[in-house]
Amino acid sequence: MDVSKKISERIELIVLTFQVGRKFAEGIHDQMDLVCQLKEVDEEYRSMAFEGASMAIAIRSLEANDGCQMWSEFLDSNIEYATQIMIGYGWAIGEKGISPEGVLGALDPMIQGRALDGYGYYMGLFKRRISIRTQQIPEDVPDDLLLAYDQGIGRSLWYISKGDLQMLGRMMESFPEYRQKHMWLGLGVACPIVGGYDVFHLKQLGELAGDFKFQLATGCTLAARSSIASNTENIYLDQACELWLNCSKTEAAKLTDIDSVSYPYWIEAISESITGR
Repeated sequence: MDVSKKISERIELIVLTFQVGRKFAEGIHDQMDLVCQLKEVDEEYRSMAFEGASMAIAIRSLEANDGCQMWSEFLDSNIEYATQIMIGYGWAIGEKGISPEGVLGALDPMIQGRALDGYGYYMGLFKRRISIRTQQIPEDVPDDLLLAYDQGIGRSLWYISKGDLQMLGRMMESFPEYRQKHMWLGLGVACPIVGGYDVFHLKQLGELAGDFKFQLATGCTLAARSSIASNTENIYLDQACELWLNCSKTEAAKLTDIDSVSYPYWIEAISESITGR
């Protein structure tokens, strides 16, 4: 099986699992029962089910105008899937078509960053004309968190291109360099999580990143962090950590153990620790 077909098949599985998680949450309102159902999903893709469930719960929470109480309870009770749950909140914002600034302001700054990643991810996949073809930046994305939004746009490019590096390169080069920087970070998250590649393909992606190779590696550390937290095995992520960071997945995740109250400073600190290796 060629690489592009394998990547495409894994993307289809991820999308299906996300939809399954969302459907579970739409039909099961008791969170303990919901979590039991989600944990029946295959371990490799289970985090995607939690992300889909988070989207559904966040939508219900936003519609109830409960100050995110339902969604926050889901997050607090399933902290091992915190990354996916926070990203799911961003999906909900995109789906509802509401201002992220209006609903994120009361949340922890780190949650804001991960949610805007999810929002950018949603916009790249479902509002492609606005977000990718005409490259419009939503007015309600705070300037200091544009990097998180662009991280999500970068993640979406991996899903849109299905790992086709020529297509990916064309889309990426159409953006100004200041935005590419953080889009490459998103690619560094998405590529290892999706997997399906071989080492040669991974090396080619690193070469395509060029001056943004450290952003690609930074994204890989974020993927490692969420994989360790959720105890998810992923041989493709292991390969990416070895190739881009010259370390194990566990060691890559430790590079993210930096205290910061600001998402942008946290990302910058991780990048600096990688460039200094």
